[in-house]
Amino acid sequence: MKQKIKRGVAIVAIYNGKIVLLKQMRPPHKVPFLNIVMGSIKNNETPEQAAKRECIEEIGLVPKKLVKIGRIIQLPGSANIETVIFYSEFQEKPSVPKNISEPIIGLGFYSEEEIKKLISKEKIIESTTLLALLLIKK
Repeated sequence: MKQKIKRGVAIVAIYNGKIVLLKQMRPPHKVPFLNIVMGSIKNNETPEQAAKRECIEEIGLVPKKLVKIGRIIQLPGSANIETVIFYSEFQEKPSVPKNISEPIIGLGFYSEEEIKKLISKEKIIESTTLLALLLIKK
């Protein structure tokens, strides 16, 4: 039986030198997650097109420049999730769009030191976000 690979993108958005994290409900979990902008690649989209669409949907802005910083594959042979990770700096302040269909309940801007504390307190536990934060250290 051939297994399908789920394709996605993740974007480390930076505003004013700080990392943008979304606060989202992710069923079936009952607590909100802090994560970066991310989502699926739709049919016939390139990873760059999907990354731009996700930024518009989740933070209301189009990135002027996307820099690919890596690619990860999570749970090969099981979930088979392949994610292309980008980095982008924004001049305008990101915000949650008013007409959003996503389960986003807020967003915040975090320094590197604040990110380290959130990770150590297990406030950031979503795997794609953790891996992307490691990749921006390159």
